[in-house]
Amino acid sequence: MPAGVVCQTIQYRHHDEPSRQECFLQGTEQAVIESVMIATPPRISAPTAGAHYAWDPDIPVTQQRIRFAVKGVEALPIVWRINQRLVSHDAIFYWEPNQFGRLQIDLLHADTHQILDTIFISIQE
Repeated sequence: MPAGVVCQTIQYRHHDEPSRQECFLQGTEQAVIESVMIATPPRISAPTAGAHYAWDPDIPVTQQRIRFAVKGVEALPIVWRINQRLVSHDAIFYWEPNQFGRLQIDLLHADTHQILDTIFISIQE
């Protein structure tokens, strides 16, 4: 081993990876590696908070879907809730509006139902 290099066992926290031996420059060793995906708080990336949509009865429903997307949940099971109604477990999905007015969009942890993020949008009928 070159001078100034040390090897030690590392473990991953919140990640499905086995412990293993890694080499570091002396003084930079880490025994536990945190997953960046877990360290990044999950956030709703679409729709944009405060967005206003206008419903047009002359346009087909399938052409008026609203895209829902989340960032930072690669390792978490999630569920979407619109005005207290569970609607999807997908990180990205398209929702056909069936409610109007001011809507509360919640991103929840699927197992604990802890709220991870909340936004409000409005859909004008």
